[in-house]
Amino acid sequence: MCLESNVLAVLTVQHKENNGLSREEAELQYIQKAILLETPLNAHLYRLRRSKNEVGPG
Repeated sequence: MCLESNVLAVLTVQHKENNGLSREEAELQYIQKAILLETPLNAHLYRLRRSKNEVGPG
């Protein structure tokens, strides 16, 4: 439960920080913060498709 409450607290702060930013600005800010982390972030920024037939990047 401690981890869950910590995640919720961090998300609340990030939501307030990103209020008013465009999607692109928020993503750029996230990437800039992720670069500064001491531990590697094992994630990617590719959008998942809902189905194999969906067109577009992802």
